[in-house]
Amino acid sequence: DDAVRPNYERFLVRLFGARGAKLGFAKRAGESLDDTLLRPAVLRALGITAADPATRAEARRLTEAWFTDPTAIGPELLGSVLGIAAVSGDVALFERLEAAALKEQDRRTRGQILTALGQFRDPGAVEKGLQLVLSGKFDIREAGGVAWNLSGERATRATVYDWVKRSFDSLAAAMPEQYTAALVYTTIGYCDTAHRDEIAAFFGPRVQKLSGGQNNLDRVLDVVNICIGRREKQEAGVSAFLKAY
Repeated sequence: DDAVRPNYERFLVRLFGARGAKLGFAKRAGESLDDTLLRPAVLRALGITAADPATRAEARRLTEAWFTDPTAIGPELLGSVLGIAAVSGDVALFERLEAAALKEQDRRTRGQILTALGQFRDPGAVEKGLQLVLSGKFDIREAGGVAWNLSGERATRATVYDWVKRSFDSLAAAMPEQYTAALVYTTIGYCDTAHRDEIAAFFGPRVQKLSGGQNNLDRVLDVVNICIGRREKQEAGVSAFLKAY
């Protein structure tokens, strides 16, 4: 429910804020393995899901420093920091990250940058991210992740779904068969009967002859149906709970 989204964000800040402040953005000498592993998840919860301004500002500051000094962000935090910065970033930041990915020779680091390109919300940056998939600038198996990441967020899911429908034939021609069969997973975040029926109607005839295609479609529809059931049972109670924040 969009009406209680700000309440949800405040709830998350209350839940994770103190822990995030204690963990910070830098690994401390002698810290526990638990803290090292927990830091990225807590910072993403604050900076991406909770839209915490302070967390986003620090991520952007570190990202700007990283462009000139790759040691400004620890390797265990690179993907998280770039992703948090991307959420509130503009087209100019997208283009700088894209340029960095094009120059990057290390596959893991390049993958983290490309993952961040799938975190943008700015409409112009989102459009550039989708264009990147079929641009030929990157192996489509890497670039395709940008679209999958964009599909995972409510703010950009519909844009990705529309793009997949418009571009399905071009994507199918450029992708290995198993990747084409997996395009249906870009819709797995939907939680209503109208989209469920549309997903079945659009993807059914297109993936049924692809290896694993029908199985992928069935899984997506199962997840959407489960979400619909949970929403019917829990939405009112969750909304009432969040209104306290």
